[in-house]
Amino acid sequence: MDNTLLKILDSINEAKLTIKSFFLAVMVSEHHTIQTRVGLFFKDEGLEECLKAMINHTRFGPGKRKTERARQEAAARLGPIIMPFIEEILCDEIVSFSNHPIAKKPPNKIAAEDCLHFDFLKYHEALTETAPYLTTLMNKVCKLEEEDKDAQLEHEQREQRDKRIIITTAICCIAYAYLRSINSLQVMMGYYFQAERASKRSIATCNRMGICCSYNTIQASMTMMAKSSLIAVKQRIANGEAFGCAWDNAVVTSKRRAEETELNKGGLIQYTAGFIWILNIPKPKDPKFIKAYESLIKREESENGKILPGIRREILYKKPNYNEVTALDILDLDGLADYLPLRAKESIEWVLWKHFGEVLSESRINGHRVTKFVYNGGRLEPNQTEVYPLPTMDLDETTIDGTASIIEEIRRLAGVTSKEMLGRSMLHAGDQGTLMKVKSLKKMRIRDFIHNRLDDLFRVDGLFHVQMGVVDMMMRAHWGRKDGLDPASMCKFVTVLGRTRVTEEKTEYNAGKRFQECYWEGHVLAIIAKEMECQTYEELRNKLKDKETNWRKIIETVVDKIYPSRKVGYMRQTAIERATEKWKDILKKKPTERQGLELDKKRFLKTAEANERDIVYENACLLLQHGSIAWMLHQDIKNGDTNAILKDLEILTVMFNGCGKSHYAKAMLELAIDRKTWWTESMDYLWRCNAVLNISGKAGKYMGIDKVNELIVQKVKESYNPRGTFQSKWFHLEVLSPNVFMFRNIKKSITKTSGAVNYGSKHTSVDDRRDSMTIMEMLIRDNIVSFRKGRVVGSAVQPIEVQESLDLVAEGRDKILWGGSLGDILESRKVYMDSVQESEIAMEDSGMGGDTSEERLLDELEELVGLERDDEAWERWDGEVEYSNSNSDEE
Repeated sequence: MDNTLLKILDSINEAKLTIKSFFLAVMVSEHHTIQTRVGLFFKDEGLEECLKAMINHTRFGPGKRKTERARQEAAARLGPIIMPFIEEILCDEIVSFSNHPIAKKPPNKIAAEDCLHFDFLKYHEALTETAPYLTTLMNKVCKLEEEDKDAQLEHEQREQRDKRIIITTAICCIAYAYLRSINSLQVMMGYYFQAERASKRSIATCNRMGICCSYNTIQASMTMMAKSSLIAVKQRIANGEAFGCAWDNAVVTSKRRAEETELNKGGLIQYTAGFIWILNIPKPKDPKFIKAYESLIKREESENGKILPGIRREILYKKPNYNEVTALDILDLDGLADYLPLRAKESIEWVLWKHFGEVLSESRINGHRVTKFVYNGGRLEPNQTEVYPLPTMDLDETTIDGTASIIEEIRRLAGVTSKEMLGRSMLHAGDQGTLMKVKSLKKMRIRDFIHNRLDDLFRVDGLFHVQMGVVDMMMRAHWGRKDGLDPASMCKFVTVLGRTRVTEEKTEYNAGKRFQECYWEGHVLAIIAKEMECQTYEELRNKLKDKETNWRKIIETVVDKIYPSRKVGYMRQTAIERATEKWKDILKKKPTERQGLELDKKRFLKTAEANERDIVYENACLLLQHGSIAWMLHQDIKNGDTNAILKDLEILTVMFNGCGKSHYAKAMLELAIDRKTWWTESMDYLWRCNAVLNISGKAGKYMGIDKVNELIVQKVKESYNPRGTFQSKWFHLEVLSPNVFMFRNIKKSITKTSGAVNYGSKHTSVDDRRDSMTIMEMLIRDNIVSFRKGRVVGSAVQPIEVQESLDLVAEGRDKILWGGSLGDILESRKVYMDSVQESEIAMEDSGMGGDTSEERLLDELEELVGLERDDEAWERWDGEVEYSNSNSDEE
């Protein structure tokens, strides 16, 4: 049989036919013999049965040596004849794959969405559809359906290898070798290597292997992507979409491993990174904002029919009357009387779910938590913010002149001019330093041209830096004695828990925030355990596990004990009054009858006050109040609940004034005054929709505007190499910055779809429950959360003087009511408004209509240049110039 088949193949070869052409000729032949006998043979699958029998014979024949020899002889005889047929089929499949939309994508046509939604499975599906034989062949060769029996690898290591991805990559490399334009996977891998900061040599090596495109292609496509991003944002702004901008300084070192310190400031380079985002203006659910929404989305045109950029200023701004603002308008503590206890209950419930969620399963419905105490002021729907990073600017943001240059550069990149923005508005955000410099620049330009006064910039405070300020505020209020001898101070537990990165003077934000949450959770668990008469963490767990325990009722009881927010102030004031009454009784004695402390008024009042108080318990109550407020802010920003954020900022306005953080205190007062005086309903709604941004589009992933800028600055610093071996300065500034989010997306997509282990960057939240348990049990052991009148810390012979925690609400309320901070801000604003009005009146009296003389002459010059030669017009204009110059000394 084998000889018969070989003879047939030799005959086909002698006739100079291929297998494919032979069978095609046979199938379409109309000869009688072919149509009857041979046709029935093909129709009844006779050829397939013969081939299967031959294959089975070579695999399972009784004589192995004879079978191997026959297989080798058949391969030698059949190979030259069958291979062209196979090659033709596979080449046709590769051509078919090249026509698929996923196969060919020029580097300059790949958008950010392609990086965000990249998936190896899509390539595998496309190959299975367009190249079924090639895919099946590779699946058989790689034993896709069989279990991996590599005994040299551990089970976990075998699971790290995905055969489907290997097959997909191999076929794409073959297709790339067959036709250079089939480069979609190679371009995406090139972007990935660039995002991971691979060296040029590594990229060039991978390109030679067909894994990625060349470095020059990556560079050219990145440049095109950066330009297309700027073109896209210009087009959207030109179409009348409202926008905002933000920027921050990006300090890089000119030397390797040089720290950003004052000692190395000679080696630091001041750049500025920024971005533009398209404002989020969704249709409101609250009917009171419907008119505001309609006015915000309305497009307006100029007289010549051109769409105006931004939002009309009058929609967001109303003329303020600062004489009507009083301290009571800012201190709406009565309105927060119900809000703060409710949020405190919500925060305590959150702590219990975090620590004992498995034993509170009875409080779940269909696996979801049933929370009784929850405040939902109106969370934003998860919506990905359209952020356009700008090229890094070689400008110094730390100076007033640098800030002015940055604003002009951002306008240029946005495709607008100061004159086009006259009467229009855009939001601008940043940290406190950035906002203060813009404010100073506005004051300096009161008498400048109208279009240069920066009236189009509407301020939005960066909430990420407010979060940083809250962490520092908590440190100032509850750090305690520097020697750590206080029984429950932060200083003591920093040492107990070994949190070396947390210090009083300068604390890294993430480390400080995690420690404070752990410290506050320990106090929450301690006061709950004390109310339930538990001494240890396990006892509390067992009590909560009991179905008869009404733990939500216990939360209400605990909150009633630590609130209202003025409770500690009342306790301290009561102790002072009682000590004063005792001193009045002492004064009734004759001087000769007084003994010991009765002879010294100051020492007597201090001792009598201490005997009426329990400073340790007071500090614990304040910590529970302040910790819940800090938790509220962090959670509300993360969830995008801007209505709740506004309430949080109201109480933080008071607390920042109480702890002495002057910059944040002033900024919060400025925000409160703006809301009361010149914000319209449209501006209020616009702030609520854009105070936080969401760059991922997922729930619980909102962040402050300034934090988005910090992420861009971080990527700029990571990619910067002072030796210049990575990219040139121009490429680093102009190209890398606009691509930072695309790099972020491609890294996440490829890592996720490949199932690779994300070494060094796949973090989970720190499990600090054991630390909270340690704090809780120490607090219970020392009776910290129980009131003990006249408590003495240490020995009776050498008592330790416990440092009082700051009552931030009471201190801040007094400073706003009786201090000069609010009055100074209102007075400076009145002076500023008076200066603006004087400038406008002076211009109207001079007949300029708001334009300076120089501006008016320039406008006339432009009109004259555009006209034909008119001697009378030129003489009239020259005369006005001479008259202006002759009066320059008098002016």
